[in-house]
Amino acid sequence: MKTRILGPNHQDERHPAAPHDPTERSLVLELGPWEVRTFAGRFLAYFAPRGLLHIQYWHAEKGISVLSPSRLTRARYEVRATDQCTMHFANWEGVQTHLEACHGVVAPTELEAFHTESVLVSRLGESVGGLAS
Repeated sequence: MKTRILGPNHQDERHPAAPHDPTERSLVLELGPWEVRTFAGRFLAYFAPRGLLHIQYWHAEKGISVLSPSRLTRARYEVRATDQCTMHFANWEGVQTHLEACHGVVAPTELEAFHTESVLVSRLGESVGGLAS
């Protein structure tokens, strides 16, 4: 699948602003209605060695983005809906509770999130010789 990577000045009203804009990442996996997206190319080469590497869970229908913990998010999950402020959570359970209560959506299970993050972030970090976060 080809994904167009847009520059930093691009803003689509259907997507939250960077760093939550899903068009900055490539789709690598689907977990029900959630897309799992990661950086590729020059973005990956920049983020990985700096401890900023993370994955994005994107719910296209609801316009909700969840970033996994990294230095970028101060080691917390970061949730942003297109029309809402950014929320931070120390654990996946907090993300799940927030998404269900405030947005009426079910997040991937904690096991799915853990497995997805540990496998993808470590493999992506290794692919560029950087430190996975």
